[in-house]
Amino acid sequence: SATLSTHVPDAEAGFEVEGGQLGPDEVAAWLAEHAAPGLRLGIEVAGTWGRGTGLVTGLALAAPDGAGAYLDPAALTESDDRALAAWLADPEHPKALHDAKGPMLALAAQGLPLAGLSSDTALAAYLALPGQRSFDLGDLALRYLRRELRSDGPAADQAQLSLDGLDEDGAAVAQIVRARAVLDLAEALDKDLEELGASKVLADVELPLIGVLAGMERTGIAVDL
Repeated sequence: SATLSTHVPDAEAGFEVEGGQLGPDEVAAWLAEHAAPGLRLGIEVAGTWGRGTGLVTGLALAAPDGAGAYLDPAALTESDDRALAAWLADPEHPKALHDAKGPMLALAAQGLPLAGLSSDTALAAYLALPGQRSFDLGDLALRYLRRELRSDGPAADQAQLSLDGLDEDGAAVAQIVRARAVLDLAEALDKDLEELGASKVLADVELPLIGVLAGMERTGIAVDL
């Protein structure tokens, strides 16, 4: 497989981005249109996490039909919060994240437990390429997809314009690009793991263990001083 090479290939393209930041009370309708049960979405969480807790400052979604969305937690209405919480907690809605434990801690700390994790692209890449030193999303996108973490095409320009008022540096567009990369990379890694006979290791051991470890970190350890 070309992905086993130590040589990092040149990028052939970036990622096409459709959509932009969702407005008030738009989350439920977007999920209903683009995230039917059984369809896996890529998720990118921006924020900080550690020591069993965390803070979400942004959330990007990428759907199989090409649609992308950025959510600012501070701008979500009560209706948005309910729709997002229900979707994140529903195991019938598959999700892919990169290095998921930290984001799971941050989401749980804000009352948004995550279920339905069907791929952690960092763990999947480790199983596919155990000799690799780095499992950075950008590096993996180059190796597996020959794409850079940048936006391409007119749809990306439209998304950039719609998000300029939110983040002049284009950070929100970058979040959607990363969510798209996670989704596409998960598909590529699924195929590699299937060929290697390692799909069950990811599904039955590694992914369930993420939830266990995150739960242990949230609970912590009591110490009798």
